[in-house]
Amino acid sequence: MPRQPATCKETALGALARREHSVGELGRKLRQKGFGLAEVRQVVEALQADGYVDNARYAVARVRYRALQSKWGWGRIVQELKMAGVGEDDIAAARGALAEEGIDLQDGAVALARRKLAGKVEDAEARFKQRQKALAALVRKGFSLDEAKRALDEAAAEG
Repeated sequence: MPRQPATCKETALGALARREHSVGELGRKLRQKGFGLAEVRQVVEALQADGYVDNARYAVARVRYRALQSKWGWGRIVQELKMAGVGEDDIAAARGALAEEGIDLQDGAVALARRKLAGKVEDAEARFKQRQKALAALVRKGFSLDEAKRALDEAAAEG
């Protein structure tokens, strides 16, 4: 017997079983699967009311993942959360949760700086270029210029 197409709610629950989603992100995903706007709104609101979808919980999980796994800086993390439709209050709460867990984003910056400065370069010009490339990489990861410079200085002092 052929398999019946999944309902909007089944599709949503399947996505949530794999990982946390923000309200906006889940809605977009369901719309991309071809479900109607009214049906998506109804399903997402019901899942939100039942506690299956929670922007605050999503923000904490995403911030933790990006800080520990991706080694992103706060600027890029905030950008991703805003694109997912997470509000300022939930973003601030996630940042507080990160601090309570003792996770320091600067540790990720220093680890990345160490990797970028790993090769010993004797020539001053080549060392300067290596540092500039590392600085650019850190800024692309979402670290401020000051955070990136501090990470490079700390990594250089260690090596």
